[in-house]
Amino acid sequence: MLEKMREEKRIENEMQTALDMHEFCVFYQPKVSLDGKVNLTGAEALVRWIKDGTVISPGKFIPLFEKNRFIVKLDYYIMDQVCQKIKQWESYYPHLLISVNMSRAHLRDPQFVEKLNDICLSHGVSTSSIEIEITESAAYGSLDVLTAVFKQLRDYGFHISIDDFGSGYSSLNMLKDLPADVLKIDRAFLAESNSNKRANDILGYVIRMAGSLGMHTICEGIETDEQAKLLGGLGCEMAQGFYFAKPMPSDSFEEILRGNSKTINIPSNNPEEDK
Repeated sequence: MLEKMREEKRIENEMQTALDMHEFCVFYQPKVSLDGKVNLTGAEALVRWIKDGTVISPGKFIPLFEKNRFIVKLDYYIMDQVCQKIKQWESYYPHLLISVNMSRAHLRDPQFVEKLNDICLSHGVSTSSIEIEITESAAYGSLDVLTAVFKQLRDYGFHISIDDFGSGYSSLNMLKDLPADVLKIDRAFLAESNSNKRANDILGYVIRMAGSLGMHTICEGIETDEQAKLLGGLGCEMAQGFYFAKPMPSDSFEEILRGNSKTINIPSNNPEEDK
């Protein structure tokens, strides 16, 4: 416990300097369609802290930043970095959709969505190029607030994704109230469906129900061909995971875009980085 407190104190002492020195880097994990061609549909922006050449796992700093609210600064910084890249890439890959994670810590800020819009405007980027991912757990105890934020995001033209669906607080009933575009199914849901027919049936039902509500579906954490085929067979439209491509620095993702190749399949055997 004492060692953990010391580590957290060290991180807190370094976090602002790390932000100022651009030690927080954006990695991009491609999202692909499950139509049999593995077409690139976009990417998720993921933060990595690179200090003195060493990558610090998000699990070591994100929970602390959520607790001390530094996550608010970091989220806006990541949004700014993503918009810079979208503007840079749009000349040869227009209509690219990048999803950006936003903490529930923003939900009580009445200026939250306006600030996101201002960042887009400052780089000349359309809000339709950004998909805001907010975890389903954000609805726990604050569904009315989350619904209002989702409606405001939609009014400004952002795409909206409910992230980590099935990871803890899932309520099928809440989906009818949230004007989201995408339902992102958590990897844990998929893991259970691999060996449990009942879980498989439930997964299929969730996918069909999301479709009936006008929502697209994507599943994260795909590691095998079997999982990809299972999801495709159940009607899931998109996927991301190490079976297709691992999170990569912006220059590596740019190579995919510059090559005008919409087909990728970069297997990997290290699921720990797919976070």
